[in-house]
Amino acid sequence: LLARLPAGMFSVSAVLMIAASRGSYALAGAVTATGLAATALVAPWTARLVDRYGQRRVARPAAALAACGALALVACVHLGAPAWTLFAAYAATATVPNAGAMARARWQALLGEDPARRHTANSLEQAVDEVCFMVGPALAAVLCTSLFPEAGTLTGVALLVGGITLFTAQRATEPRPHPRSATGPAVPLRQPGTAPLLAVFLATGVVFGTLEVTTLAFADAAGHAAAGGLIVGLQAAGSCVAGLVYGAR
Repeated sequence: LLARLPAGMFSVSAVLMIAASRGSYALAGAVTATGLAATALVAPWTARLVDRYGQRRVARPAAALAACGALALVACVHLGAPAWTLFAAYAATATVPNAGAMARARWQALLGEDPARRHTANSLEQAVDEVCFMVGPALAAVLCTSLFPEAGTLTGVALLVGGITLFTAQRATEPRPHPRSATGPAVPLRQPGTAPLLAVFLATGVVFGTLEVTTLAFADAAGHAAAGGLIVGLQAAGSCVAGLVYGAR
């Protein structure tokens, strides 16, 4: 849970921090959009390395690199660095390892021969993911508005490094690495149905990304900046409930 919480914190924290420092939600939204685009490009490669070399060997350095990017963003904002440095720093956070996917891989290794239990475990994981996207934005908004603008990002960095370290320390449940196979598919995008699915998720990502920034900007304009994160978090509540209901079937 600790390792996943930063996923719901970083973008909200970055938006509030940049908007508070530079007075522009347009700049904040552009920076976070760049980070999301970088994540879309980097995440598949990170996941492939995790499968090939193991979770512990890849997730820890990947988390450390992402933490450095987040800290660089804080430094650039605090020191009033040029706008382009914000884009470069936030793009470095694209290496954040997907703790949820790694947890699902562990369930797959443990329950591979039991489809019913695996179904329940995956539904639980979905609900846990949504809890993180409910709590993360609210926590980030409270920290950034009640303490100081950089508080959300700094807390997210601490949770990311600590959470990934604790998660990967559980060696007993870590799946075995799967070296590259010469007979396996080389390019996932060439698999039937992948391209349409990618297009749908890209459009969905645009909707959610836009909704997040506009929600925070509207709440701030209405004089309730701290409530913006709570509203963003509540958007995940329906998915959390759906995951629990679906898993109980």
